[in-house]
Amino acid sequence: MIVVVILLVSGGGDGGSTTASTEGATTAAEGGNGETNAGAKPATEAKLEAVDGSEAKGFASFGRVKNKLALQVEATGLAPTTASTSYAIWLAQNPRKMIPLASTAVKGTGKAAGVIAAQFEVPVEILGYLASGTFDQIAITKVDNKRFQTGIEVATKRKKTPTYLGEEVLRGTITGPIVGLAVREEEKKAEEEGK
Repeated sequence: MIVVVILLVSGGGDGGSTTASTEGATTAAEGGNGETNAGAKPATEAKLEAVDGSEAKGFASFGRVKNKLALQVEATGLAPTTASTSYAIWLAQNPRKMIPLASTAVKGTGKAAGVIAAQFEVPVEILGYLASGTFDQIAITKVDNKRFQTGIEVATKRKKTPTYLGEEVLRGTITGPIVGLAVREEEKKAEEEGK
């Protein structure tokens, strides 16, 4: 499993990487940020649907791993990867403006055939993009590993988002209390000042 994270703050930023961890993980189903008990906060999540005509489907949910932000992704019906390909997971604004969060392989045989079931640590800056409403989708693309890694390296050096890479397979709109929060707060503030 390859995990890649680009940190972008206010359009620029520095590059970095992180590793995935499932130790001590709290997922939406286990009652993390996605608690569904009465009075609990709704989850920040996305239902992923196929965009390539396949039977693929999935689900992505933001939660906590210890005190860090994590993205849990579950998807089925995917074509297996090869030694030179993987699936990249992106935070997306539109099909051509996306921020890579991670990449992972998909097995072709056994219980895990055609499945992604992984949790990735992601930078907390991602919450800023969700709160501003500028990036409100999760996309999964099948990518060539070498091209993907080169794109990440070039983007990191230039301190810009990488060029979109890959063949899109799944996409879903993120819903939850954090999405558009900054916009709602600005509107509320303007409304209060107008009174």
